[in-house]
Amino acid sequence: MTLPNVLVIGSMKSGSSSVCRFLELHPSVFMVERLDPEFFSDDAVWARGLGWYESLFAGSEQFRWRAEGSNSYTMIDRHPHTLDRIEATLGDVKLIYLVRDPVQRIMSAWIQRRVDSPDITDHDPNKAIWNDPDFFVDASLFWKHISLYQSRFGAENLWVGCMEDMQREPEIFFASLCTFLDIEAPQSEDALNLHLNKSESKKIPSATYSLIRSLPGFTWLRHLVPSGIRSNLRRNYFVRSKAERPQFSEATLARLHEIIRPDAEQTLAFLGKEPRFWSLRLG
Repeated sequence: MTLPNVLVIGSMKSGSSSVCRFLELHPSVFMVERLDPEFFSDDAVWARGLGWYESLFAGSEQFRWRAEGSNSYTMIDRHPHTLDRIEATLGDVKLIYLVRDPVQRIMSAWIQRRVDSPDITDHDPNKAIWNDPDFFVDASLFWKHISLYQSRFGAENLWVGCMEDMQREPEIFFASLCTFLDIEAPQSEDALNLHLNKSESKKIPSATYSLIRSLPGFTWLRHLVPSGIRSNLRRNYFVRSKAERPQFSEATLARLHEIIRPDAEQTLAFLGKEPRFWSLRLG
C-alpha cells in the first residue's frame, strides 16, 4: 500500500501553498498536486475510503518521500477526529506546520474566504470571524496544535516553520526544511521565491456586491447577463480597493488578544523568537 510519509498540516494562509510547491519541485519528493485532499479531516472525504486516498499517490513508489498538504489538519475543533485517523492510518509520519502572526493570519483567512465564498462570509471581518471561530480563530492557536501533534507523533517528527522567515530569509528557511527531511537543499533562486496565493493581491467583494446578490431574483437575472460583462462589473465596481481594505476594530483586537496572546507567546518561545516578533496587529 502506497501512502504518504509526509503531511503539510497547515496553517491556512501561512505559506503552506508555497511549501507544497517547493516539495512538488524537489526530485526526492512526490507531492500530490491538489492542495487540501482533507482525507483525515473531512468526514465525507474519509468515507471515500483508503483506496481513494491511495490513488492520489499512484506512481510515487520510487520517491523517498510522498506528501500531501491539507490546512484543515490543524483545525482540530472543527475536525476532532483528524489526529486519530492520521495516527491509525499512517503511524510514524513526518509533519510540516507553517505559522505566522496569528492576527494577520486571521485577516488573510477572511480575505480568502470572502473572495471564494462571498455569499456565506460577512463583508465585515469583525462579524465574520466570530460567526465561524473554529475556522478563523482556532486555526491561529498554533501552540495548541503543536502540542497535540507532538504528543501523538513526537517532537522529532514535527517541523514548524515561520512564514515571516520564509519571506525574509528563504534560503535558510528551506535549508532547515530540507535538513528535517534529510534531502538536498535547493541551489536555484527560483526554488526559493515561491510565496504563492498572497491575500494582499486579491480583490475582495464589497458589501454592495453582497447586497445585490441577496436581492430576490438575482440568480435568475445573472444568467441574462453575459459572463464577460458580469466579470467586468464585479472587477471594476463591486470590489474594495486596497485603500478600502477593512481593519479589525480595537474591540475585536482586544478580544483576539485575550484568546491568542498566551498561545502566541508559547509558540514564539518554542521557535526561539523574541516575544515581539509578532505584533498581533494588522500592517
